[in-house]
Amino acid sequence: GRDDEVGKSDNRRWFVPLLGLLIAAGIVLAIALPVSMRGKSENEAPDATASLSDADCLPGEVDVRFELAKSIFSRITSLDLLGDELTPQGKAIRWIVCDDSISVQLLENQDT
Repeated sequence: GRDDEVGKSDNRRWFVPLLGLLIAAGIVLAIALPVSMRGKSENEAPDATASLSDADCLPGEVDVRFELAKSIFSRITSLDLLGDELTPQGKAIRWIVCDDSISVQLLENQDT
C-alpha cells in the first residue's frame, strides 16, 4: 500500500509542470500560427505592376517616378532586389514612389 502512494505522488510531481508546459506551448502556437499565416497570404503573389497602380499611390506619374527611382537606386543595389516587393529594398522603393509625399515631389520635379 505504501509503495502505491509513493508512486502516485511521484506521478503528480511531473503532472503539474507538464500541464503548464503544454498550456504555454498551446498559447505560443495560438499566437504564432495566425500571425505567420497572415503574412504569407498577403504576400503570396507579388506583382510589381499591380502594387504600383495609380489607385494605391499618391497622384502623379507613378511609372515615371518608379523608373527614375530605379535608375537612382540601381547605382547602389540590384534591380532584382528593387523589383521584388518582399525585399527591404523593394518595400523601400515602393514607399518612396507611392507613399512619401516629399520623395514624390522630388522625383516629379527631377530633371532627367
